[in-house]
Amino acid sequence: MGKKIRKQQVRQSPSANRHIESKSSVITALLLLTIAPLFLSTFQRNHIWKDETSLWSDVLFKSPQKDRGYNGLGVAYYNNGFTDDAIREYKRSLEIKDNFLAHYNLGVAYLKNGLIDVAIHELNLSLELNPYYALSYYGSGLAYERKGIYSDAIKNYQNAVELNPYLDMAHYKLAEAYNNLGAEYEKKWQVDNAIDNYNLALAIDPNFLAALNNLGIAYSKKKFFDNAVKIFKHALDIDKNFLDAHNNLGVVYREMGLYKDALKEFEVALRLDPENKTIKSNIKKIASFGIN
Repeated sequence: MGKKIRKQQVRQSPSANRHIESKSSVITALLLLTIAPLFLSTFQRNHIWKDETSLWSDVLFKSPQKDRGYNGLGVAYYNNGFTDDAIREYKRSLEIKDNFLAHYNLGVAYLKNGLIDVAIHELNLSLELNPYYALSYYGSGLAYERKGIYSDAIKNYQNAVELNPYLDMAHYKLAEAYNNLGAEYEKKWQVDNAIDNYNLALAIDPNFLAALNNLGIAYSKKKFFDNAVKIFKHALDIDKNFLDAHNNLGVVYREMGLYKDALKEFEVALRLDPENKTIKSNIKKIASFGIN
């Protein structure tokens, strides 16, 4: 154990105590003089930072000729739901300096307002100035997907993912675009192309239920019933209450002549959606074969 250190008491004269009190008062006064401006500065800064709009308005008040302030104010307006005001500020930013970020933000704002072609134009301008900005490709992908041009959407999502592999939303939207393109092929009876795109979607997200359902239907159209059964069962492993998978699996079983298995799937589907007319019709068809 360490030695205890005894405190040594020191007697001080009254005059010495007064000297300490006087010195302490001076230090306190100096601290107040030092802290007061800091407190005032902190208070002012907190007031400025109270919200984005007041922050960037303050920036513009101090530096009205800098594009950054208008762009920042535009983002603040956009984040608060004032899209038209945001567009106005982005345009002011571009009047001062042609910059990729303002073009990108302007494209996003136009996209929100439903002006898809104008949005694509702005996003392309952004990419001309900075071809390495992943979010501009992502925004273009969103715009092309809304136009139903899934091949162009896919190209842009791919570029976004290549530039930023950690951009999760681009991965998700890429899978979604492959699934949508597959559905377009299927409508044209280009089932092989549809299957290829559904598989590309599932390569990105193996648990993508819509793509699994679509792939199962495509396989059944090709009479690849074993493949279809496997896909629908995989979908049900992910979500046992996936109504479409139960119903479609029942249809495949019916096509395979496995009527009892088909009826079982239809009954599960009907429990999930008791008013579904399609499922009721499927059950009646099975009953017509003498299965109940």
